[in-house]
Amino acid sequence: MREDYLRLWMSVDGRLTLRIAPATGTADPAKYPYRVDIYGADSQIEINLPASWHPRVVGAECESSGLRRLDTLLVELGDRGTGQIYMLHFGQHNSDPDAFGGFKWAPVSADVPVTKVQCVPALGASYMESLLSFYDDEIQEEYEDSRWTRPYANFRPATADEDAGHRETLARRRHKAKCAPSDPKG
Repeated sequence: MREDYLRLWMSVDGRLTLRIAPATGTADPAKYPYRVDIYGADSQIEINLPASWHPRVVGAECESSGLRRLDTLLVELGDRGTGQIYMLHFGQHNSDPDAFGGFKWAPVSADVPVTKVQCVPALGASYMESLLSFYDDEIQEEYEDSRWTRPYANFRPATADEDAGHRETLARRRHKAKCAPSDPKG
């Protein structure tokens, strides 16, 4: 994964932010070398989700499969290997309808600045979840738990000022939670 992808990303609709970082203290750093924290406008949604990097397949630039055509970060939302997967495909806008199979998003070349890259999200299923199907009660519950992912909106890299503002907001939230009076009913 490119070093400049390890940063704060903001959804273009302003609904979500996510931070991609190296994994620290995970159970399986070889399999999940990254972590993703996801925030809504007013709250933390998911924190420290394990993620794995899957580089694009060279020569698959025109294929319909985003997993083959684009570099992808697979974020585990449920139980590792059995739950839902939040896929973040990294692409650059394709302005040439005759290139890259005519798809809107092309693979990112090494010389493209991160400011020209977007994360294109999709919700997927693990192999086990695909076998169990959407109608299984447990799968339905996981689907409802991940409703924050919809509607899909691409993510763009946050500016330095946006990143600083996000860190300041998180610090205020932590301070507020730390200073909140404890529940006497406890």
